[in-house]
Amino acid sequence: MRAPQPSQNLAPPAPPAAQHAQRPAQPGPPSALPPRPGPPRPGPPGLAPHRPPSVVPPRPGPASSDLSEKRLRQIYVEYVDAKRRQNESTAAITYQSVAKSLRESGERLREKHGKAVDFEVAVKDGKTVLRPVLK
Repeated sequence: MRAPQPSQNLAPPAPPAAQHAQRPAQPGPPSALPPRPGPPRPGPPGLAPHRPPSVVPPRPGPASSDLSEKRLRQIYVEYVDAKRRQNESTAAITYQSVAKSLRESGERLREKHGKAVDFEVAVKDGKTVLRPVLK
């Protein structure tokens, strides 16, 4: 009888080091990742985007005012455009400040003269001004 031969090593061969560093560990399913910062995704067409309460546009002024919201915006756009054409700074001019000033001035002039008041944009001595016009 023959003596059994010593068995060879039955363990699988060791993988090379390059196989261990194939790729980094995956962090899990994509739904587990936090949302990426950036602009909000648009909603369905026809719906206005959601605005936080702090960004809600101001309500129109008192009902007794002759100047509509549309007219105030028109005057504001004309005023800013005229200032830019005259190379005047528009950095501190906001719609809210111009609208408030026009409403207050219009109210005082209407009480004083008893007539409706409108405003026009004019350039006087190289400066852009808002001039009241009694109707």
